[in-house]
Amino acid sequence: FCFSQMNAFNLPFYLVLQLEKLKEVLGLSDTDADYEIQLEATELFQATALKSMEDAINGIVDPKQAWEDLSKRQTELCLKDEQMKTLLSSIVMQSLGKPLEETITFANVNNEAAVYDKLVDTLDAAEQCKLVLDESGWDEFDDFNAKFFDPWSGDSACGFISPDKRLN
Repeated sequence: FCFSQMNAFNLPFYLVLQLEKLKEVLGLSDTDADYEIQLEATELFQATALKSMEDAINGIVDPKQAWEDLSKRQTELCLKDEQMKTLLSSIVMQSLGKPLEETITFANVNNEAAVYDKLVDTLDAAEQCKLVLDESGWDEFDDFNAKFFDPWSGDSACGFISPDKRLN
């Protein structure tokens, strides 16, 4: 259980013991405690993760540093790897959604030069997201394009774009 990882917060040992005792008194299973931690930590993680991913996309930090920041925050918030993978998928979708929305805006007014520029920006952003996720070493992100850019999936980064526009 994550209370044993609380040294990341530099909490006194007696406080960690008190938290363990509270978990026991409340009758929380590890699964229930993990759920409560995830519920409280998700918003905090997303703020850090989105900033780290945007910094990598904009070249402010390299992908390795972005991953180190994400991993550190994971530890601080006691998020398990499975929770982290789900949250990171969401962050990638958000990070790629903005340039894709801008692309569609220009496509709607038939501005081919701007569409091309925005597609290049989107591809650059996708490459940076992929490099950050590669630092994780997790197999779930190995086929980045299939996971995030399947043109036939409503769950992909381009899922909000109508199929006819995706094919153009």
